[in-house]
Amino acid sequence: MTIEGNSKGVFGAAVSPDGKLIVSGGNDNVLKVWDARSGAELTTLRGHERGVGPVCFSPDGKKIASGGMDNTVRVWDAETGDELKTLRGHRQNIWSVAFLYKNRATTHPLMVPD
Repeated sequence: MTIEGNSKGVFGAAVSPDGKLIVSGGNDNVLKVWDARSGAELTTLRGHERGVGPVCFSPDGKKIASGGMDNTVRVWDAETGDELKTLRGHRQNIWSVAFLYKNRATTHPLMVPD
């Protein structure tokens, strides 16, 4: 399956812990949320002022974190697409994001179910 939607290239992608969703971030300043089985685009998350690089889901799959070239980290509600928090004050682009679960960083490899 090929998923297309970020208009200026994808810099980061992640799969939800339950394998049902994929999130991608790209140089078009948005995140796209996709159905992992069908490849259908479910929603577009807007808020970053420049490209979006790293993305990840929280361990329970209810939140998405994104890092941007606008020097912000943003946290989103994975179901509604609402922006929950913006962390400002970084001096450079964000190159990595992760949630902590039981004092360990969690990231989820990009593995799409059959």
